[in-house]
Amino acid sequence: MRKWLAAAVYVLLFLAALLYQNELAAWFNHRPPIPAMLGMTTLLALFPVVPYKLVVGAAGYMYGAWLGGIICLIGSTAAGVLVYAAVNYAFREQARIWLSKFKLLDRYTRFVEKHPFESVVLWRVIPLLPQMAVNVYAGVSTITFRVFVLGSLIGKLPGIFVYSFLGGTLSSNPLLSIQVLIVYLLFTGTVLWGYKRVTRAK
Repeated sequence: MRKWLAAAVYVLLFLAALLYQNELAAWFNHRPPIPAMLGMTTLLALFPVVPYKLVVGAAGYMYGAWLGGIICLIGSTAAGVLVYAAVNYAFREQARIWLSKFKLLDRYTRFVEKHPFESVVLWRVIPLLPQMAVNVYAGVSTITFRVFVLGSLIGKLPGIFVYSFLGGTLSSNPLLSIQVLIVYLLFTGTVLWGYKRVTRAK
């Protein structure tokens, strides 16, 4: 019963966020108080009705790169914690049984559980991975809450502060913004290449 209740609540809240996405977008045209912005960044990370990179860029534009980045870092991590806790509580046993049916996934899960902190950090650094999927996968694995939170905070730092910086400087210094983005993409590409080599080797 608890798993269906959790799923139903999430679907209803997601539909509400989707229904009012235009109002949410208009709300970003004004600089809201920081506590309200923290709540909004958490909500939009939990229910991704708009790309989160746009949310980070908007926060950087409104509050500056550092403060905007910190707000989004806290908000997105809080959303990840909520999903991790819900999945870990309601769906972990069923998901573990399902994962064990697929040899490749089961083998990868065992690799992750041997290297939990490094895996969480790299998942957060690599921008190709859907962050909601990372939250769910971590919740059904044996990754501890402390490792999940610490790895998420560290792994999110590069991407969030880059996009917050872009939001704050793109209009005033587009050349610098493009240079920063290129460096970031090269960095994440290198990380992705290295991660694939390590996982294949092991």
